[in-house]
Amino acid sequence: MPDLNPLLAMPVLPVLVALAASALVQFSKKGPVPEGAVSNTLVSIGLWFIGPILFAGYVDEILAAVRGAYDSLGIPRLPASVWAGMPVTLVMLITLTCHDFCDYWNHRFMHLRWAFPVHAVHHSDTHVDGLTTFRAHGLEKVVMQTSYILLISWMNVPALPAVGLWFLVTLHNCYVHLDLDWTHGPFRHILASPRFHRWHHADVPIAYGKNLANILPIWDVMFGTYINPGPCTAPMGSREMDIPSTNLPRLLIWPVIGWVRLIRETIGTEPGAQAGAQAR
Repeated sequence: MPDLNPLLAMPVLPVLVALAASALVQFSKKGPVPEGAVSNTLVSIGLWFIGPILFAGYVDEILAAVRGAYDSLGIPRLPASVWAGMPVTLVMLITLTCHDFCDYWNHRFMHLRWAFPVHAVHHSDTHVDGLTTFRAHGLEKVVMQTSYILLISWMNVPALPAVGLWFLVTLHNCYVHLDLDWTHGPFRHILASPRFHRWHHADVPIAYGKNLANILPIWDVMFGTYINPGPCTAPMGSREMDIPSTNLPRLLIWPVIGWVRLIRETIGTEPGAQAGAQAR
């Protein structure tokens, strides 16, 4: 009998919310559906559905090994009593800030040359919308969860605030991927907006490696990766790097393809312009 745990663990509700919100945004534009929109949406859903089935076992084993190695170090954790007297909202706010700081740096790491082939799957979408949130390769979970284990597991956050935080972060992630030119005005450095994140997905050099924060753009302001050139009308995706947007089987093995191209480029057997795996 197949293992159903990966299926049961899928975030179905956020996906349905993202699908409904993306459809509503498209409907509000009162024009024809852009070319490639439907096929990109289907691939995003396909990656969300197939990825856990193919990779969940391997990912879980890797993360279990990482957690075991971390636990063997005997690093002290905050006692549960630290959080016991705090309001849940304050616990979530503290955790959110630490979590987002961690996300900023692992996101910055994934835009480095040799790490980008993993994250490139997310950037392959040429029609960025709410469902792009779930367009990610299984190996990306390894990078993100490893950073959480190493950097914030010592906080020992209670389960309920942690689950609530995950749900809010996921919904916000869906929101910033919507095709909306919303900026949040004077709060643009405090809460990431759709325009802020759309520039991150723009396939133009000025946007490469910029606007990396998931929720708090203040990290980009502080560390020199913030841009806001105005409304984003630039093309989406990674077409200049020859990363497919709607070829699901190829996207599932894209990290391997990208690393092979980088190795060949490094040893001089493949021109840099054709490597298709550079950082961006």
